[in-house]
Amino acid sequence: MSNHGLSKQKQFWIIVANSLSYFMLAYFTVIILSNLFSILMANIDGVNGILYYYGFDILSPDRIWSKELTFLIFFFGIGFSFALGLFFERIYKKKRRHSKHFKMYYLWGYFLSYTYFFGNIIAGSFFYFGTGVIFEVFHIPILFRILLGVIAMAVLVYLGKYATRGFIISLNSYQTFVERQDYVRLMKAQLLYPFIIGNVLILFLKIPHHKDFFMLDTLVWVTGIIPIISLFFNLSGQSSIRFKKKIPAIRLFQIPIIMFILVMLLYRFGLSGGLKF
Repeated sequence: MSNHGLSKQKQFWIIVANSLSYFMLAYFTVIILSNLFSILMANIDGVNGILYYYGFDILSPDRIWSKELTFLIFFFGIGFSFALGLFFERIYKKKRRHSKHFKMYYLWGYFLSYTYFFGNIIAGSFFYFGTGVIFEVFHIPILFRILLGVIAMAVLVYLGKYATRGFIISLNSYQTFVERQDYVRLMKAQLLYPFIIGNVLILFLKIPHHKDFFMLDTLVWVTGIIPIISLFFNLSGQSSIRFKKKIPAIRLFQIPIIMFILVMLLYRFGLSGGLKF
């Protein structure tokens, strides 16, 4: 495959930029829909909510949440992200063999949806955050919480192993043949670097509210490193892969990059004052 004289280093950063744009688009989708669903659950209980770029607030009278309201928000609200993961995963399985790069949106969508769900369980097992609010309100024993946290970590480890093939196949947007010795380098570009850079961007996007939740919301997304580490360990058992369809040279995907920047600006400044639902 011809890459018009691009060095491996330039190819590497082009893949990083492309994957990062889809990472961020998927992040905005998952976090906005999950937060909106939590507010919808509050609406069912007769309470309004406000969506912000750094989270959401529930306008409960006297700031007192009933057990029913707490359960609706932190069980069904957070549980919605798991349903999103199933939805994105199903679509990606249908799209992954096509060389069109938009499938990366679905891949990141299901990866981040599951990370958000199980990351909330992990954070909630040890802190008063996310599902931890349910544990506290319903007086769940600490040993049971820790057990749930360990199980959630194990599921994320499995997610990394499970997602390995999907991320490898996503490389068909760039190459017709990938040798196994190139997997680590290419997965750094397609997965690891976009994840790290994306989380740094998310952290800066929340300024000056990134400490409102004692950084626990950041911890939820950082748990995504667990399946990533698992995936890299699983690469050694993968064989080289050849794709049927020929594709053009490695290049920047301009449309998703422009979309990501526009959505990021709209998200940050459009929700700075909050939207009431």
